[in-house]
Amino acid sequence: MVSIDQLAALCGVNKSTISRALSGAPGVSAEKRALIRKIAAEKGYYPNLNASCLRKQGGAGVAIISPVNSLEISWRRENALIESLSSRFNRVHLEKISPGDSPAEAIIRLAASNYDGFVVNGRIGPYPENFSRTLQHRQLPLCLVEDSLNGVDSVNIDRVEAVARIAKLMLGSRKNCIFFSGSADDCPRHLGLAAALAELPPEISGRAREYRISSGSFEEGFNLTCRLLAGNKNFDAVFAYSDAVAFGVLRALKKAGRSVPDEVAVAGLDDMPYAAYAETSLTTLAQPMEQIAGAATSLLEKRIAEFNHEAEKIILPLKLIERESFRS
Repeated sequence: MVSIDQLAALCGVNKSTISRALSGAPGVSAEKRALIRKIAAEKGYYPNLNASCLRKQGGAGVAIISPVNSLEISWRRENALIESLSSRFNRVHLEKISPGDSPAEAIIRLAASNYDGFVVNGRIGPYPENFSRTLQHRQLPLCLVEDSLNGVDSVNIDRVEAVARIAKLMLGSRKNCIFFSGSADDCPRHLGLAAALAELPPEISGRAREYRISSGSFEEGFNLTCRLLAGNKNFDAVFAYSDAVAFGVLRALKKAGRSVPDEVAVAGLDDMPYAAYAETSLTTLAQPMEQIAGAATSLLEKRIAEFNHEAEKIILPLKLIERESFRS
């Protein structure tokens, strides 16, 4: 790949003409623009769109790509990202896409607006093979939040460690523990429980039973708990996948006349705003929203300022918040 100085020498023009020709700005004839673009393509020259944006007054801002119809936890993360990025960039554009749509296509489409960089909120859809190479060639700064891709900056939370931690606490203090995890084998809740069971002696690990769920909704938590109670399943603790599921569990237990936490302990994950104010306040694992958003902002700023450095992966811990529903 040649530099802009080398490309200017090859084309017999100055750097300003190169920039105008490649950006589509006026002041360059159609014939000369075509020639410059042809030589640039042959020599593998890709203009640094971010450098040109940063030279403008305040830059073009950044774009967040986030799913529509997402869970409340995603909305909270989205709001935290908007607040953090707005403190550092003059404009923050929110682009909502449907689950299953390609975030890569959204990034390429938005790149035409010369945004300084991009943040993708959550695991929305698959990325094409070698997409990180496309980002490199076009010099498009990207940070993934709650997802990962080789060669791309990312911020994630360590659900595996957190679930392993609370599993050990529950199994150490209760006799028959139920754990709700996702249906996929790589579900962090499933992996966290497996990690805990691998470290515990058989007489304690044998206290655990795992149930796979799909939607992670209040209704699913309520219905599954009702079925377990109707089937006379003996349990005195439930790790409920998420706070939404946990509130379904609590509602089912109340309907059955089971006392929380005396008869059944319950814990969730996410620390939703209402978790502290429920009739029985919910013990949960809290996502560090401000830290997540701050880390993503810092990674994006660093990538914009100096594009060519190794991708950074930040993994943040979750905090156990003990309330009335379960105390270790």
